[in-house]
Amino acid sequence: MSSRKQRIDVDGSGDRQRDRDRRRSRSRSPIVKSEVKSEVGGDAAPSVRVLPQQSTINMYNGLPYSVRYWDIFKKRKQLPVWDHRTQFLEMLDRNQCITLVGETGSGKTTQIPQWCAQYAKQKSTPGVRLQVACTQPRRVAAMSVATRVADEMDVQLGQEVGYTIRFEDCVSERTILKYCTDGMLLREAMNSPTLDQYAVIILDEAHERTLATDILMGLLKEVMQRRKDVKIVVMSATLDAGKFQEYFDNCPLMTVPGRTFPVEIFYTQQAERDYLEAAIRTVIQIHACEEVEGDILVFLTGQDEIEESIKRINREVQNMGPDVGTLKCIPLYSTLPPQQQQRIFEAAPPNKPNGAISRKCVVSTNIAETSLTIDGVVYVVDPGFSKQKVYNPRVRVESLLVCPISKALSK
Repeated sequence: MSSRKQRIDVDGSGDRQRDRDRRRSRSRSPIVKSEVKSEVGGDAAPSVRVLPQQSTINMYNGLPYSVRYWDIFKKRKQLPVWDHRTQFLEMLDRNQCITLVGETGSGKTTQIPQWCAQYAKQKSTPGVRLQVACTQPRRVAAMSVATRVADEMDVQLGQEVGYTIRFEDCVSERTILKYCTDGMLLREAMNSPTLDQYAVIILDEAHERTLATDILMGLLKEVMQRRKDVKIVVMSATLDAGKFQEYFDNCPLMTVPGRTFPVEIFYTQQAERDYLEAAIRTVIQIHACEEVEGDILVFLTGQDEIEESIKRINREVQNMGPDVGTLKCIPLYSTLPPQQQQRIFEAAPPNKPNGAISRKCVVSTNIAETSLTIDGVVYVVDPGFSKQKVYNPRVRVESLLVCPISKALSK
């Protein structure tokens, strides 16, 4: 399993790099002029019209596209979802609601909202700025995806592209595309029941069926009846999208097949009595024996297991001697500060002079399961358990219990 890097720019160096790239791009505009036609002119639906003089100018901030933008644009066109761009824009223009199914790694979380932002930009009238909202079930996903999309659109995070999570609102008056948690969109609906400021509302990872997502679906169905101009896009990573179609009055279904990487799955011969011990043993075996370079991603149930496993993995690697490559273990769970959560995007340590392979090992809860793509991950160790909220009718409270994951989540 390999994936594309998504980086949170904490110190603002990415903005300075984009400014330098824009200054260089002014002298290179003839080179990029032919490429932009393929992005906004050749594949777009007839309703989304871009003027010729905007070919080398960013339609969101009025600045020339940077050199980095074109480098990222070449990679965007290689995503499986890119081949369906014209079809999506045509369906969005003809229908009020769309259900989209795309496998993990197809690029739907980053590309679909950008196309919707182009649609909203063209539909906006002078003096009225319509926005696009894309919900994510987890805070770290909303932050990291917003940062990646701002980089792809060649704009500054917090301006044209932003995010809203609990206790943090990184948006401005210029924001046209906003990533937010489903709970924050529900809170906005309390003040604006019809969500008038949004032209397109995207429900990402709808297959997880969180409580907030289900409530949002009921709310958006009423919004569709009151506002005929609003567009709803329901995105799922599983093929069980018939329920969403039926709920939204048999709306059309769009399927995006294919992954950006091949996946080979291995199962243990027998069920493990201690899944934590088995996961640690598997990580050590991969690091010491596998000759293919690549980082490791391990899924565990909570903070205690993550911290315990990292201590044991580090101790085992130290006991193996100096001839073994470095293994850099990084934790990831929801209560970590945002700055520490972004450590998962750091590069792996360099290989040792004797040729021993060094790796990065991310030990995470299921918050890294969807929406996030971590650069360099080749090996994934999944014991098949996660903490889930379970309601106990005897004491009338919800509690977190370690339960086996579903078949849909295991794919």
